[in-house]
This record gives sequence, C-alpha cells and structure tokens, in this order.
Amino acid sequence: MNTLDMRNTVDFFGMLTACALIKRLEAGESMLILVNDASFLPDLRRVHPECSFQLIPPAHDVKNGGDYLFQVRKA
Repeated sequence: MNTLDMRNTVDFFGMLTACALIKRLEAGESMLILVNDASFLPDLRRVHPECSFQLIPPAHDVKNGGDYLFQVRKA
C-alpha cells in the first residue's frame, strides 16, 4: 500500500496531489495519507464522496504527535 506524505505542504497543492492519486485508484484499492493538518480530511471527503476514510494509528516511525495517518479506500 502506498503512503503519501503531505506534511508541511501548501494546502491547495497538497489537495491537488492527493486528489490525482485517489483518482488513479481502482475500486477496492486503498492508500495511506499522512498529514499534519486535521482539516485536510474533511476537505478530501467533500471532494471524494465515493471513498471511505479511516483514521488509523500512526506508524512507529512517525515522531510528531500532531501528525494524522488515514487510509483512503475507493468504493
């Protein structure tokens, strides 16, 4: 599963990058997105209502407590 690290990116460009990668997913495929801005997830949900989004515990290599890792699965 691919992980997209969107920490410390400009919101507009980060959203465009994430949307382009999500659009390339086939039905049933998923990817992980790592962000440090909690508002990123609701914005992405509005753009991709056909996907499910699940916040998951970050991996051990994620040091910053302000980071959020979520899985995007295309329906």
